[in-house]
Amino acid sequence: MRETYLIQLPAEPQQSCHWHRISDSVQNAPRLDDEHKSAAIDGVHASPQGHRQTENQGTLEEVLAELASRVGGARIIALAPSEHITLTQVSLPVRQTSRLLQAIPFALEDQLADDVDDLHFAIGSKLSDGTTPVAVVAKEKMQGWLSAFEEVGLQLDLMLPDVLALPWQADHTTLCIDQNNRCLVRDAAMRGYALPSALLAGVMPARDDLHINLLKHVAAAPLPPGYTISRSVSFENVLDVLNQYSTAQRINLLQGAFAPRRATEKWLKAAIWPAALAASWVLVGSIALAVNNQQMRTEYNALQDRAMAEFSQAFPEITRIVDMRVQAEQQLARLRSGGADDGFLKLLSQSSPALKNVSALKVEGLQFRDGALFISLTGSDLQALETLRAEFSKIASLKLDVLSAQAGTEGVQIRLKVDQA
Repeated sequence: MRETYLIQLPAEPQQSCHWHRISDSVQNAPRLDDEHKSAAIDGVHASPQGHRQTENQGTLEEVLAELASRVGGARIIALAPSEHITLTQVSLPVRQTSRLLQAIPFALEDQLADDVDDLHFAIGSKLSDGTTPVAVVAKEKMQGWLSAFEEVGLQLDLMLPDVLALPWQADHTTLCIDQNNRCLVRDAAMRGYALPSALLAGVMPARDDLHINLLKHVAAAPLPPGYTISRSVSFENVLDVLNQYSTAQRINLLQGAFAPRRATEKWLKAAIWPAALAASWVLVGSIALAVNNQQMRTEYNALQDRAMAEFSQAFPEITRIVDMRVQAEQQLARLRSGGADDGFLKLLSQSSPALKNVSALKVEGLQFRDGALFISLTGSDLQALETLRAEFSKIASLKLDVLSAQAGTEGVQIRLKVDQA
């Protein structure tokens, strides 16, 4: 059975770093669910027999040096201090993970004190209410944690906020107080925070509806009076209680730029280009020429297809295209000549200031039909639509209808209808 090393990173440099060695089956340990809550909370101070073989503590440098000499092929899981992590949730109409990660910083920008460019965002699995849990941590802090492992040649498999490794029971708050009187508070399945125990009463005042499962170090200060304690357990090693993380209720901080890369992958990346050049240098000239010709043909065909599509969208009444340039000039001349088509130029002229002021959206097509102007837009930020609405609201002579607005793999696509108010 593959071994797992669990490490709790210290919240402050002067604090101890705890670790122990467990088997993968520790994730099947009893939990605070409705069926086994008594066994879980009453026995949480002792991991199931055979799960924990070794435990230790020391400075972060001492612990990592010790582990570097013994881990072999074991998994390494780090529990990051929640003092440096913000756990929140977002609700965005985006399904693709890459697009969601791009949109989250803008959605949370007003809630965060730091510049979003300096922050790392990691997400968990979507919840039943449709929201997505998000962990936010400074990039500098992430780099500092990972550098400590890289300096001794250790590769992390997971990095989780330590508060999400506490046991969780619905309709209860799990409170863990360690030997440094540091409090971890898990008040929802995917939410929690850390603070000194002296600040607990001010941040989480006692209430009649607040039911607490208390996990307390044997040397920790007592909990302030007034709290309703459903169950209370003492422990000697904090990792005896910080081991109940699950796949469904966790956020792995090792995402995006901080995703793990194995040593073999790094070696392959460094070696692939010299090997490829050495094996194929005699063919470079002919291959480059053939590829260039093929690319030019492909690009020409793509441009031709796009031009045909744009023409058909702009002039849907023309069903047979013979010479796009000549036919387009004829249509433009007809529009300039006045008559019933004056409405097109008038609507276009009145709409231009609003469209120009929203640089995040690009006009992809125009249609004039039944006295109304239909505009197709693309962009990368769905929130720009609200800005566009505000710009059109300044033009009293126009009425704006949003026919469709959706975000997909091709970005944001919007279709509007503009006519006279």
